[in-house]
Amino acid sequence: MKKITFFTVLCLSVCLYLSCEKDDSTPGTSENDTLTQDSTTNPIDTTSNGDQDLLNGFIIDTIGHFGYDFSAGEPDTVDMDNNDGGVINWYPISYDAGVITYPQWDSVLWWRNDQIDTVNWQNQIKNYGQLDVTSISSISTQWDTIIDPLFVGNVFGAACHDGYVLFEVIEVMDMWEAVVKYKFSSTNSF
Repeated sequence: MKKITFFTVLCLSVCLYLSCEKDDSTPGTSENDTLTQDSTTNPIDTTSNGDQDLLNGFIIDTIGHFGYDFSAGEPDTVDMDNNDGGVINWYPISYDAGVITYPQWDSVLWWRNDQIDTVNWQNQIKNYGQLDVTSISSISTQWDTIIDPLFVGNVFGAACHDGYVLFEVIEVMDMWEAVVKYKFSSTNSF
């Protein structure tokens, strides 16, 4: 009798626990949801899972380790040399532990585009910090010498093979990917 009572209580407890568990299928309730945008001021549709959405001239897409061609609006999977850079999880230039305060091989990601500079093989990127990406009308070509990671909310300007890109980091994901809101220009003016 004690075994049946114990089993019954255990089953009821499990049923009660499962019925009270949070439903992660509701948008905006998952602990992995990092976007809390006000749809009236900045309507970002993150339900498209990588589809490109037009937003005031900006495109939202996922950039990854194997590269992204901003002028084409997609990664070039046929000729990766056409890509303007890629996402990596190690510091994009020679690592100097005295200068770099972020751990390598960890959850921090960087944008690397050193293949753009075919003379010195230096990254050509500038971090503008956390500001409204639409407030920038041109980017400086005085590139950062210490490259900052892709932190959510930070805005970056970078050189491309055939122009420049201005992007805001929307989400940093596992598997060396980040969701960005970007605009490409053939000049450094946007």
